[in-house]
Amino acid sequence: MVDEGKTEAQQAEEKIHRLASFPQMNPQPILEIDIDGRITFYNQAALEVLGEMGKAADLSKFLPDDLQEILAKAKQTGERDFQREVVVNGVVFFESIYFAEQFNALHLHAVDITERKRAEAALRESEEHYHSLFDNMLEGFAYCRMHFEQNQPVDFTYLNVNGAFETLTGLKNVIGKKVSEVIPGIRESNPKLFETYGRVASTGIPERLETYVEPLGMWFSISVYSPKKEHFVAVFDVITERKLAEKALRERTAELELANREMESFSYSVSHDLKTPVRAIQGFSRMLLGEHAAQLDAEGLRLLQVVCDNTKRMDHLIDDLLALSRVGRLQIRKSVIDMTAMVRRIFNQLRAQMSERDLGLTVGDLPPAWGDQSLLHQVMMNLLANAVKFTRSRETAVIEVGGRTEGKEDIYYVKDNGAGFDERYADKLFGVFQRLHGGEEYEGTGVGLSIVKRIVQRHGGRVWAEGKVGEGATFYFALPKNGA
Repeated sequence: MVDEGKTEAQQAEEKIHRLASFPQMNPQPILEIDIDGRITFYNQAALEVLGEMGKAADLSKFLPDDLQEILAKAKQTGERDFQREVVVNGVVFFESIYFAEQFNALHLHAVDITERKRAEAALRESEEHYHSLFDNMLEGFAYCRMHFEQNQPVDFTYLNVNGAFETLTGLKNVIGKKVSEVIPGIRESNPKLFETYGRVASTGIPERLETYVEPLGMWFSISVYSPKKEHFVAVFDVITERKLAEKALRERTAELELANREMESFSYSVSHDLKTPVRAIQGFSRMLLGEHAAQLDAEGLRLLQVVCDNTKRMDHLIDDLLALSRVGRLQIRKSVIDMTAMVRRIFNQLRAQMSERDLGLTVGDLPPAWGDQSLLHQVMMNLLANAVKFTRSRETAVIEVGGRTEGKEDIYYVKDNGAGFDERYADKLFGVFQRLHGGEEYEGTGVGLSIVKRIVQRHGGRVWAEGKVGEGATFYFALPKNGA
């Protein structure tokens, strides 16, 4: 829009004034377009945005449709102030446009908002991602505002919940409502829950808890954090089935412990009461053999000897049963034990009792054990005695004792080159009265390894064995390290 009444000198003066108003070094792009769409002025910053377009003699034909629409509207309606975003050369560019009447031209004060638009797009994408997670997460989610009276939490309002909240709790349409309306009586029935929510909303320190909500009849595992003062978010899952299973397990464990105590008491009583008649039989049998042997024929003497042998075996069995029952009744007193010294002492005792045997022992560097001295002495005694017994058929018994530390356990083993066993039946070795070899070939009652297992388990450890028939056996036990 050119004022034809102005002289060329007046127009030149206005041009100079415009150049002074919009210096070329202005860092913000500036364009000026007359009402007919001709570009009458642009600075260097605008030229950089226009890029290749800026090399054209006439820039008006490159103007985007958005600007053409603004010019048409200005011409038709006389409107002079516009807030529009215009894309120039593929870039979201202009933010504020107004018609500068004093210059009879449309003045475009440009601000490059490309980064802002990118940030807005990223924010929208992030919000969409958040809402997708919010709507599809399996855990319940509740965003709430806590209400306080005299610094004590008294109620809270649900500001937002996800679909899983409704699915898990069965509560519907809670947004905007107070929990006292949704779950009447919850503050009185579960003060711990209110205290935790109030503390987190006040301090901002996140917490976790497991709690039973009586009005809903459910157990919940809840993580609570605070996005801002007096507000909290509860992310939760229903753990009712797990809690019921834990309760059933505790009850079953208590029943088994009671049954074991009763069984041990019964075993002890029976074994103790059996000793008197068995020893009476032993005594009378010895008297018959010593004082009345001449009055018995050969068959009578043989039968009497069978009675003596079996009562002797019965006596050993009773002693072993008493020892097994005592293991469960003894109080464990733990200390640090030099296992290497213990092994050497036990082996020297066994070798002294069997001076006719060629017994060889190799002891590795055993880690110290943390346990009851007398009970672990019994473990090593039984394992070494087994190794000596089951190498009887070897000209030279080769026995090796070793150990190592793995993680939170100290592991020990006793290895021999004796009779071995079939690994298919390894699980039977530690059972009471379980024997994989005949009593005629190897003496024993089948209780020794049961005692080993019971002692190790009372220390919180475990036992196992490896072996092959005719190639020896290795017995292991593992104990928790000191402080583990």
